Amino acid sequence: MNLDNVNLTELVALCRKGPSLLAHRGLGREVLIKLINEEIDPDSLPIDPVDDERELMCFLQVEYPAIIKNQLKCSDQGYFCPDCPPGRVISCASIDMDPGLRQRGLYSIGLGRKNK
Repeated sequence: MNLDNVNLTELVALCRKGPSLLAHRGLGREVLIKLINEEIDPDSLPIDPVDDERELMCFLQVEYPAIIKNQLKCSDQGYFCPDCPPGRVISCASIDMDPGLRQRGLYSIGLGRKNK
């Protein structure tokens, strides 16, 4: 299969339809193509760094639904964070989020870091 004209987002989509649901843009073009061609074991892939942010968003939707839904721009679109593009996840979890709520959520799921 010639993948020369396929962009990074399309490569990720192809991977997720086949060899690995955990494929992400951070893997890079070469790794994604090898994954599609089954030259790499999907279990050996590094975790997407955006996964922590997705986990935070999912946690907050369960624990603080009234607060978080008011902050999400996609709440009227039937959002589902696991399927959201990485840019939107980062925007929701880091840029648009109330800092106090974000910190409370991070500590609750064990991702919080103490400021020194």
